[in-house]
Amino acid sequence: MTSISKIDKAVKLINSSFSAREENNCVLLEGNTSSYDEIILAGKTAVSKNHYGVLNNITLDGFKEEDDSPNITDYSLDNVQVDCLVIGGGVIGSAVLRELSKYKLKSVLIEKESDISTHASYKNAGVIDSGIDVYNHQYRSMYAVRGNMMFDKLASELEVPFERNGHLILLKNRFEKFFYSKVFVKSKKLLIPGVKLINRKTLLQIESEAPRWANYAIYLPSGGSIDPYKYTVALAENAVENGAIVSLNTKCLSMEVEDNLIKSVTTNRGTIYPKVVINATGVFADKIAEMANDRTFTIHPVKATNVVLDKKVSFIAKRTSFIKSPVTVIRDEYDTKRVGPIRGIRKLIKYNKKHKDNELSTIHTISGNVIIGPKKEETPIRYDYSPDIKIINNILDEQRKVSPKIKKSDVISYYSGTRAQTFEEDFVIRKGITTKNIIEAAGIEYPGLTASPAIALDVADFTIDYLKECGIDVKINKVFNPHHTSVKPIKDYPSTLRDKLIKSNPKYGIIVCKCEEISLGEIEDCMKSPIPVYNLDAIKRRIGASGGRCQGSFCLPLIQEAIARKKRTDIINIKKSSNDSIILYQKVEGIKHE
Repeated sequence: MTSISKIDKAVKLINSSFSAREENNCVLLEGNTSSYDEIILAGKTAVSKNHYGVLNNITLDGFKEEDDSPNITDYSLDNVQVDCLVIGGGVIGSAVLRELSKYKLKSVLIEKESDISTHASYKNAGVIDSGIDVYNHQYRSMYAVRGNMMFDKLASELEVPFERNGHLILLKNRFEKFFYSKVFVKSKKLLIPGVKLINRKTLLQIESEAPRWANYAIYLPSGGSIDPYKYTVALAENAVENGAIVSLNTKCLSMEVEDNLIKSVTTNRGTIYPKVVINATGVFADKIAEMANDRTFTIHPVKATNVVLDKKVSFIAKRTSFIKSPVTVIRDEYDTKRVGPIRGIRKLIKYNKKHKDNELSTIHTISGNVIIGPKKEETPIRYDYSPDIKIINNILDEQRKVSPKIKKSDVISYYSGTRAQTFEEDFVIRKGITTKNIIEAAGIEYPGLTASPAIALDVADFTIDYLKECGIDVKINKVFNPHHTSVKPIKDYPSTLRDKLIKSNPKYGIIVCKCEEISLGEIEDCMKSPIPVYNLDAIKRRIGASGGRCQGSFCLPLIQEAIARKKRTDIINIKKSSNDSIILYQKVEGIKHE
């Protein structure tokens, strides 16, 4: 075990102004620097198995976080008494809310954005991981394997597209084949079914476009793909259908904590009085934990950039393939073991510079597109969505080693998202340590989507246990209905049923989004859902309108018009996402605008 004195000496090697001391069984780092890389390196160096976690309070000179508060202020939630308050409307918060709706409780979810699933739960590729690709991270492995096995039933109940298309880890030579023998040991330990090593002949039968250098592969049949936004939205809507409440454009501003209990939560829409608070706020989880006097971890956001390819080149991947070299796994193991910080610090600096981002995935999505990436980089900005053209070009160059037929013209979109990573690189799923009535669901990075249903089960159990300890009689919601009717793509219906639907409602025959074949009727159905939506991005998340080749250059004005008609307002009042988002709009002479 590493002592505080050794950690203090190690971080001073990085920057002499840095210091480490123990606080509430955590390693507290203090100091300041003009280099963000030094802050990250200090945080990784300070990880210690005999402490809860790292509290990295080192400041970055000249950096100030932007205020992302909604521009709405009212008292619609003032003095509201609730049993359970879920903070955060991503996949974890939505899954937890659905689990809580199985009980007769007043459960409320608050989300500061204008819709559910707007950040990490939206900006990912929808990979359902087998759990084998997680090394030496106790909670990530456990929850990923458990969650993976829950998706067949869950996707059926929520009517969300899901398929188990299997995953591949491509290997080049006999050395890699030998090196990956550890995968089989791990798969047996974690009870992951069907894992096997295949030769090139079998690989080509599974993936006909496998690169020439791939002589072997590890086949993981339990891997799959899901629509991450439709899944998240369906979770939240099903919870609302079963009595839960979702309040959008609602941000947690502060908490009143007294006698190790959260007494109240102040938002821009009033003060809420909860019995239990669930922290599922992603990259802001450490901020919320600090408000609750229960912080034992630090979130350091990692920006991941992906490139989306046209469906016409979807033949390059029928499954999700992970291309890794042995050096990548060596890096993963080295970073995790954290050999003596003073002895290893200079080696770690040199190694990370040499082998940064030495991996690539070719991801077959549920929509039929192929996504390549991600390339990852540390960022101090919690919502850093600005793609770098150098990184995008680097992704394409790396992809050509696997798929030489790919051209720049095959790219239809690219995006970046931030992952909520702790320095311990593991999930933080626990009851409150200092504050009794908070449940932490933090540090949920990849494979958090896969782990989400299993995490939600445990968080709900922690919540119910606490309420019962307080003498509250928690009863089962006997009328809970697990089934949710999602908006289904009309294009996937048999022609006879499609004709019947169009006859019943001609709007299903009016195609608004030509790339994805989305009709006006489907767009209007989104505005009738349990969590109605009235902005362009929300419609895109639910049914994919504007998500095709033209990226909305044809259909966006038509979608705006549909929303404007529903809201009985002018088209210029319809937003892209949040209430302060702007769409440039110019009226053209001779065209009538409603």
